[in-house]
Amino acid sequence: MQIEIFTLSLHLKATTDIRMEQKTVTLRLPQDMADYITRNGDGMTDGVKDIIGTLQRHERYADMELRGRFSADEWKFLADSLNGTMMLDDFRFMADVLVSHNEESQLYDKTADKWNIDLADLNRKCAALTATQTEALYRRIEKFWVHPEADLDMWAQY
Repeated sequence: MQIEIFTLSLHLKATTDIRMEQKTVTLRLPQDMADYITRNGDGMTDGVKDIIGTLQRHERYADMELRGRFSADEWKFLADSLNGTMMLDDFRFMADVLVSHNEESQLYDKTADKWNIDLADLNRKCAALTATQTEALYRRIEKFWVHPEADLDMWAQY
Protein backbone atom coordinates (compact mmCIF):
# COMPACT_ATOMS: atom_id res chain seq x y z
CA MET A 1 0.00 0.00 0.00
CA GLN A 2 1.41 3.37 -0.99
CA ILE A 3 0.76 6.60 0.90
CA GLU A 4 0.33 10.06 -0.49
CA ILE A 5 3.39 11.71 -2.00
CA PHE A 6 5.15 13.84 0.58
CA THR A 7 7.15 16.90 -0.38
CA LEU A 8 10.05 17.36 1.99
CA SER A 9 12.32 20.30 2.42
CA LEU A 10 15.65 18.95 3.64
CA HIS A 11 18.20 21.36 5.01
CA LEU A 12 21.85 20.75 4.18
CA LYS A 13 24.56 22.55 6.12
CA ALA A 14 26.52 24.97 3.99
CA THR A 15 30.27 24.58 4.43
CA THR A 16 31.18 28.27 4.45
CA ASP A 17 28.00 30.05 5.42
CA ILE A 18 25.48 29.93 8.25
CA ARG A 19 22.60 29.89 5.82
CA MET A 20 21.20 26.47 4.99
CA GLU A 21 20.80 25.32 1.44
CA GLN A 22 17.47 23.62 0.87
CA LYS A 23 16.60 20.79 -1.45
CA THR A 24 12.97 19.89 -2.11
CA VAL A 25 12.34 16.23 -2.86
CA THR A 26 9.26 14.14 -3.53
CA LEU A 27 9.08 10.61 -2.12
CA ARG A 28 6.62 7.77 -2.43
CA LEU A 29 6.87 5.64 0.71
CA PRO A 30 5.14 2.53 2.03
CA GLN A 31 2.92 3.30 5.03
CA ASP A 32 5.16 1.45 7.50
CA MET A 33 8.11 3.68 6.54
CA ALA A 34 6.04 6.83 6.84
CA ASP A 35 4.86 5.66 10.26
CA TYR A 36 8.45 5.00 11.32
CA ILE A 37 9.59 8.44 10.18
CA THR A 38 6.86 10.18 12.18
CA ARG A 39 6.93 7.82 15.19
CA ASN A 40 8.24 10.51 17.57
CA GLY A 41 5.41 12.88 16.76
CA ASP A 42 7.53 14.93 14.36
CA GLY A 43 6.32 15.93 10.94
CA MET A 44 7.64 14.11 7.90
CA THR A 45 10.44 16.63 7.18
CA ASP A 46 11.76 16.73 10.74
CA GLY A 47 11.50 12.94 10.99
CA VAL A 48 13.55 12.43 7.83
CA LYS A 49 16.18 14.96 8.96
CA ASP A 50 16.40 13.24 12.35
CA ILE A 51 16.86 9.79 10.82
CA ILE A 52 19.48 10.99 8.33
CA GLY A 53 21.38 12.81 11.08
CA THR A 54 21.36 9.68 13.24
CA LEU A 55 22.54 7.53 10.33
CA GLN A 56 25.37 9.95 9.56
CA ARG A 57 26.52 9.85 13.20
CA HIS A 58 26.42 6.03 13.26
CA GLU A 59 28.45 5.83 10.06
CA ARG A 60 30.98 8.40 11.26
CA TYR A 61 31.57 6.65 14.61
CA ALA A 62 31.70 3.18 13.07
CA ASP A 63 34.28 4.43 10.57
CA MET A 64 36.37 5.89 13.41
CA GLU A 65 36.15 2.61 15.33
CA LEU A 66 37.57 0.72 12.33
CA ARG A 67 40.61 2.96 12.02
CA GLY A 68 43.76 1.11 13.09
CA ARG A 69 42.06 -2.27 13.55
CA PHE A 70 43.52 -3.90 10.46
CA SER A 71 46.94 -3.83 8.85
CA ALA A 72 47.35 -2.47 5.34
CA ASP A 73 47.72 -6.01 3.95
CA GLU A 74 44.56 -7.09 5.77
CA TRP A 75 42.63 -4.20 4.19
CA LYS A 76 44.03 -5.23 0.79
CA PHE A 77 42.95 -8.82 1.40
CA LEU A 78 39.45 -7.67 2.35
CA ALA A 79 39.15 -5.34 -0.66
CA ASP A 80 40.46 -8.02 -3.03
CA SER A 81 38.35 -10.86 -1.67
CA LEU A 82 35.15 -8.82 -1.47
CA ASN A 83 35.54 -7.26 -4.93
CA GLY A 84 32.42 -8.13 -6.90
CA THR A 85 30.76 -9.90 -3.98
CA MET A 86 27.05 -9.22 -3.59
CA MET A 87 26.02 -8.98 0.03
CA LEU A 88 22.42 -9.22 1.18
CA ASP A 89 21.44 -6.40 3.52
CA ASP A 90 21.02 -8.50 6.67
CA PHE A 91 24.33 -10.31 6.18
CA ARG A 92 26.21 -7.00 6.05
CA PHE A 93 25.89 -6.78 9.83
CA MET A 94 27.05 -10.31 10.69
CA ALA A 95 30.71 -10.68 11.61
CA ASP A 96 30.50 -14.48 11.37
CA VAL A 97 29.46 -14.18 7.72
CA LEU A 98 32.55 -12.04 7.09
CA VAL A 99 34.74 -14.65 8.81
CA SER A 100 33.21 -17.40 6.65
CA HIS A 101 33.83 -15.30 3.56
CA ASN A 102 37.49 -14.87 4.56
CA GLU A 103 37.92 -18.62 5.02
CA GLU A 104 36.31 -19.41 1.68
CA SER A 105 38.41 -16.77 -0.05
CA GLN A 106 41.55 -18.53 1.16
CA LEU A 107 40.19 -22.02 0.45
CA TYR A 108 39.18 -21.30 -3.14
CA ASP A 109 41.37 -18.38 -4.23
CA LYS A 110 44.33 -18.42 -1.79
CA THR A 111 43.75 -14.71 -1.18
CA ALA A 112 45.30 -14.76 2.31
CA ASP A 113 48.48 -16.25 0.82
CA LYS A 114 48.44 -13.62 -1.93
CA TRP A 115 48.44 -10.80 0.64
CA ASN A 116 50.66 -12.65 3.11
CA ILE A 117 48.31 -12.29 6.05
CA ASP A 118 47.64 -14.48 9.08
CA LEU A 119 44.07 -15.52 8.37
CA ALA A 120 43.40 -16.76 11.91
CA ASP A 121 44.47 -13.38 13.32
CA LEU A 122 42.35 -11.49 10.79
CA ASN A 123 39.35 -13.68 11.58
CA ARG A 124 39.75 -13.01 15.31
CA LYS A 125 39.68 -9.28 14.55
CA CYS A 126 36.66 -9.65 12.27
CA ALA A 127 34.77 -11.81 14.78
CA ALA A 128 35.21 -9.07 17.40
CA LEU A 129 33.51 -6.43 15.24
CA THR A 130 30.09 -5.13 16.24
CA ALA A 131 27.27 -5.28 13.73
CA THR A 132 27.68 -1.59 12.93
CA GLN A 133 31.45 -1.94 12.48
CA THR A 134 30.97 -4.94 10.18
CA GLU A 135 28.61 -2.95 7.99
CA ALA A 136 31.07 -0.03 8.01
CA LEU A 137 33.80 -2.37 6.76
CA TYR A 138 31.63 -3.47 3.81
CA ARG A 139 30.64 0.13 3.11
CA ARG A 140 34.27 1.29 3.13
CA ILE A 141 35.30 -1.42 0.69
CA GLU A 142 32.35 -0.72 -1.60
CA LYS A 143 33.29 2.98 -1.68
CA PHE A 144 36.82 2.00 -2.70
CA TRP A 145 35.59 -0.10 -5.63
CA VAL A 146 33.38 2.73 -6.89
CA HIS A 147 36.69 4.39 -7.81
CA PRO A 148 38.90 1.50 -8.98
CA GLU A 149 41.57 3.95 -10.13
CA ALA A 150 42.18 4.83 -6.47
CA ASP A 151 45.54 3.89 -4.99
CA LEU A 152 45.04 0.63 -3.07
CA ASP A 153 48.22 1.11 -1.04
CA MET A 154 47.15 4.56 0.13
CA TRP A 155 43.57 3.43 0.81
CA ALA A 156 44.83 0.48 2.90
CA GLN A 157 46.68 2.82 5.29
CA TYR A 158 43.71 3.24 7.59
